[in-house]
Amino acid sequence: MSAEFIRRCKLDNNITITKYDAGEFLDSEKGSIFHEMLEDRIGRRDAETDKEWQEYRKDAAIDMAGFYWQTAVPGCLPDSDPIGPFKTADDAEDNATGDYELEKVERLPNGATVWQCQMGAARGKFFWTSEDNTNCAKLNGPFDHNDEDLRDEAGVTADGYENHSGEKSA
Repeated sequence: MSAEFIRRCKLDNNITITKYDAGEFLDSEKGSIFHEMLEDRIGRRDAETDKEWQEYRKDAAIDMAGFYWQTAVPGCLPDSDPIGPFKTADDAEDNATGDYELEKVERLPNGATVWQCQMGAARGKFFWTSEDNTNCAKLNGPFDHNDEDLRDEAGVTADGYENHSGEKSA
């Protein structure tokens, strides 16, 4: 079974909206994101029999079927976990592109700014911009933590040097 591609929206971040059916979760390989999502949904359940356990999995997979959105650079694999499910592609797009309240966390040595989302589906996630405001700058992310992974992508090493030029940032 393969996911049904719905649309790609050109926004501040590139968003991919995909429809997944229950089979995506039930037939997923151990260690895949779909398997992890299903196991997280089921949690620890006491099942008397294997048949009862399979019913838990089937019910959870049916509940999880729907439309999901992810950030993805065109032509590349998604760079975030799927967010959803939503009943329609429009609901998923509205959630992905809705208003987000960003709070400035810090200014990096190379002038990039780190932001944390305060509302919406990306609440608690971190983003960075090359400028000090989000009006004209592209949001890069999301990141789960404000850490070296974010700084590395933003072009700053831990010692304050820019990764690309090797010159000390002001």
